[in-house]
Amino acid sequence: MLRRLKGIDRREPLASLAGGLAPTAEVLIVARVLQGLATAAATPAGLALLITSFPEGPLRRKALGLNGALMSAGFTTGAILGGVLTDLLS
Repeated sequence: MLRRLKGIDRREPLASLAGGLAPTAEVLIVARVLQGLATAAATPAGLALLITSFPEGPLRRKALGLNGALMSAGFTTGAILGGVLTDLLS
């Protein structure tokens, strides 16, 4: 499973780099789709690692709650900063 996670870990940054260097809108769209697929594969894998790492009980609930809060904060912050950067750089 860790080998599979390492492969997923490499795909997202490579897709991000491809999006940043995209010469056309089509390449950017393909890169963003690849980013989404890599993130969609990594998110449940990370959740599975949390579930197997913590025994049933309050510590697991705390870890899962923290994971959910940080994921939500990251998605929200990323969208806001992406919009600000797009506005400032265009």
